[in-house]
Amino acid sequence: MKPSDRRFTSRVSVRVPVRIQVRKSTLPPEERESVNLSEKGIYFVTDMPLSPGAALELLFAMPPEITGRATPTEWKCMGHVVHAELIGGMAHRIGVGVMFDYYEEIGSTAKVARVHQLATS
Repeated sequence: MKPSDRRFTSRVSVRVPVRIQVRKSTLPPEERESVNLSEKGIYFVTDMPLSPGAALELLFAMPPEITGRATPTEWKCMGHVVHAELIGGMAHRIGVGVMFDYYEEIGSTAKVARVHQLATS
C-alpha cells in the first residue's frame, strides 16, 4: 500500500454542504458538497484551481455519523490539500482531499467554541 492510500480514520460517504475559502487568496469562497468525510479530513469536487499544499478554511456541519453525537455540530476547519486530481476528464472538475490541521466547533450544544489541535496519534 502506498503511503497516500493509508487512512488514519475511516471515511464516511456523506454529502454535507461545505463553504470553501482559499486562505490568503482573493478567490471568492465557494459552496460545494462533500463526497466523503472523517474526523481528520474531507473530500469534495470543485472548479477551484487547487493543488497539494494549498491552505483552506472550510465551514460545514459535521454529521452524527462522524462525531457520535445526537445532532450535527458546526465546524470551522483549517486544512491543507493533500491530493487533487482531474475527475473523469471533465474540464476544470477537480477531486480534492483535504487533511484538517485544526478545527473549531462553533455550534456545539455547550455553546462554547473549543479549539482542537489534531495530533498525529
